[in-house]
Amino acid sequence: MRFRLHDKRGMSVNFNDPKCTSSHAGHISQVRIRPDKLIIEDGKTGIFDTKIREKGKAGAPKEEIAKLTKGKSATSTAKVALNTWNELTIEVKGDVLKVLIDGEAAGSLTSEGLDHPVKQNLAFSVPGSADIDDLKIWSSDQ
Repeated sequence: MRFRLHDKRGMSVNFNDPKCTSSHAGHISQVRIRPDKLIIEDGKTGIFDTKIREKGKAGAPKEEIAKLTKGKSATSTAKVALNTWNELTIEVKGDVLKVLIDGEAAGSLTSEGLDHPVKQNLAFSVPGSADIDDLKIWSSDQ
């Protein structure tokens, strides 16, 4: 897809399975893009794992939650200019999620929750302002 950010808050691309009960609201994975940062998260076995989320809501120390979610996210530097069209490719194969921005490798994460077989719900979160165009989805198995 193509995207254009208009402010530093960026946008997120979320993959969900509403029928997945082991993850809050069926969150499977998330790719957050900001002008200076790319964050990839395994939500299913990371921060949205229902057991981990309940511990957090019950007041578990941040250090305990950090231990439980270690290895469930990856952060890398991004260079995305505001008000400029960019191409985004997200590839999921098994437990590996790779992100390319403008054809260049931007980040990746390997985590077991990414291998969830159903990702039927694609959602965008835009806390500020962004444009999305030319969205294409296909199976690499085809």
